[in-house]
Amino acid sequence: MKLQELIRDGYLFLDGAMGTELQAAGLKLGERPELLCFTAPETVAAIHRRYIAAGSQVIYANTFQANGHKLEGTGYTPAQVVTRALEVARDAAAGRPHRHPAGAPGHPALR
Repeated sequence: MKLQELIRDGYLFLDGAMGTELQAAGLKLGERPELLCFTAPETVAAIHRRYIAAGSQVIYANTFQANGHKLEGTGYTPAQVVTRALEVARDAAAGRPHRHPAGAPGHPALR
C-alpha cells in the first residue's frame, strides 16, 4: 500500500510513546527497551495491539535506540534488533487491515 492510499482521508494515525508504555509495563531504569523484543516480545506486542485498537494505522517498531553505541556489550547487532522488533510489530498487526509496522530509528549518537 502506498503512503497516499493510507492518507486518503487526509489523516494518518501513528502510535507514540513506546518508551512510556514499556516503563508502565515494568521496564527498569537503565534497561535497554529494544532488547525486550527478545526477552519479552509479548509485552511489546501487547502495546502494539493497544495502539492498533486505538486506531493507529502505523505502529513504530521498538527500534528507537537500536544503534551500535547503545547495543554495545549486549551481544546483539542493530540489524538483529531491528529485524526482531519489526517481526514483533508485524505479528501484532497481522490480520488487521491497513495496519503497518515501521522502523523508528533514533539518532546514532544518542547516548
